[in-house]
Amino acid sequence: MMRLAEEVRQRGGRAAEPLEYKRLYPERLMERIEGRRDRLRSGRWGPSRCWCPGRWRCCRDWLIGV
Repeated sequence: MMRLAEEVRQRGGRAAEPLEYKRLYPERLMERIEGRRDRLRSGRWGPSRCWCPGRWRCCRDWLIGV
């Protein structure tokens, strides 16, 4: 988060303290993904709805050592 504050300052912005960014990040992340988490918990979505494209190929290649 120190690097983020540094980048904000370099671009002419008023940076918050790095610990403030560290505190805000998980809070904002949870706000953004709350709906997805609720749909998964309620069963309206299955886990595959949240997987990243290409995940199986990547995992398979890693497991077989490609």
